[in-house]
This record gives sequence, C-alpha cells and structure tokens, in this order.
Amino acid sequence: MTEPNDPFWVENRAKFLAEGSTSADPSACGTCRGNAEAGRPVEHEGCAQRATLLQAPDHPYYEILAGFSLEENAKLPARFHIPVFDDCGVPNSWLCAVCQEEGVVTGWPCETATEQGTKVFTPLHQAETAAKKQAARIAELEAETERLKAELASAREDTTFMERNTLPDLRREIEHHKAGKQRWRERAETAETRLSAVLDLCDREQRNAIRWENPIPAPEWVAIVQKIALGDSKPETGGAA
Repeated sequence: MTEPNDPFWVENRAKFLAEGSTSADPSACGTCRGNAEAGRPVEHEGCAQRATLLQAPDHPYYEILAGFSLEENAKLPARFHIPVFDDCGVPNSWLCAVCQEEGVVTGWPCETATEQGTKVFTPLHQAETAAKKQAARIAELEAETERLKAELASAREDTTFMERNTLPDLRREIEHHKAGKQRWRERAETAETRLSAVLDLCDREQRNAIRWENPIPAPEWVAIVQKIALGDSKPETGGAA
C-alpha cells in the first residue's frame, strides 16, 4: 500500500511551484522579460525559460540521412541521436533525429540513445567549462587585436612624424649637397676657362716671338706658366743659384 505524501514535502513543493521562475524565455512577452530583468518571477508560466536542446555542430542534414536504411542511420555517432518533437503526427511524439528511413521513424530514446545515454548530450558543467574557455580565448584574441591596433596607430604616428620632420630635413640636406656639387661644378668650369685663357696667352706670346724674320726667344715666364698650368711642374719659390 502506497504511503501518503509527506505533508512537509507537499508544502515545500507547493511553495516551490508558487514562487515561479525568475528567468524569462527568449520568446517571453515584454511583461515577463521586464519582471525577470528586475529579479521578479515571470507572470506567465509559458514565458519561463525552458531547457535548451541543441544539435551537435556537425549534425547531419537531411540529404545525409535520406537513402540510407534505418540500420545504417542507427550506427551514426551517439551525439546525433537527440530527440525532435513531431507535432504533425498522430499522436504527437518525440522521435530520434536520425533513426529513420523512407516511411519509418523511431521514438526517442532510440536503442542507440539508450545504450550510450551519457554520450548523447554534453553535461552542463562540461559545456559551461568549454564556454568559459571559449570566452577566455575570445577575450585573449580581442586583447591581442587591441594591442595590434595600438601598435599600428603608433607606427602611423611615427610615420607621420617622420614625414613632417625627418623627411623634410633629409630633403633639405639632399638639396644642400646638390647645390654644393653644382657650386663645385661651376668653380671647375670657371677654373677650366681661366686655364684655357692662360694657355692661349702663352701660345700667343710664343707665336709673337717667331713671327719676325729673325725670331726672338719667347719670354721665360711662358714656359714656366705652361708647365704649371699643365701640371708638369711647380712654381719655384727660391731665387736662381
């Protein structure tokens, strides 16, 4: 004979159900979402947050299942054997997402889900751990992105500074050197012109010396200047011995 329910637990159960949920489902109405945000219970039972049923990231799509026998689909990994609700059939029922073939479906839990029950779903604490690791990795990548942005901004500032300060100085220095080369070129051209004039003068003095019927010696300084001008000798600084 079944023992009557313990009054203590009957009372606590009633209190638990009366308190209601303070978490609103994503599809909840505005009133219940507002209550949940304020930490108050939702007003409508249908607006309370429900359990979340997710497919595996690589869950097979219909074309992968179609054309294969029920036995072949039953051999798929346990993570694919999750329940799906059939609200079109009579009666409505929970079916296995993959244990099917043309015209045949299987109620859930299917044989595979029953045999490998713990391999069908990931326990919440493991999922939360993975989510935390993923969030930490995302934060790490975001921090690295911000660091690289800062480095890029610094590099742009350095480039701008160089363009505004260093490059103009370099351009001025280059122009200065160009101007210096031009001055030396002009001086060389001037010296060459003067040297030509000196040599022309020496040639003219030599021609004048031999144009007479009785040639006379060319001035002594002509030979000396010619040697100096052509780089054959240096001017004498001392007197004759």
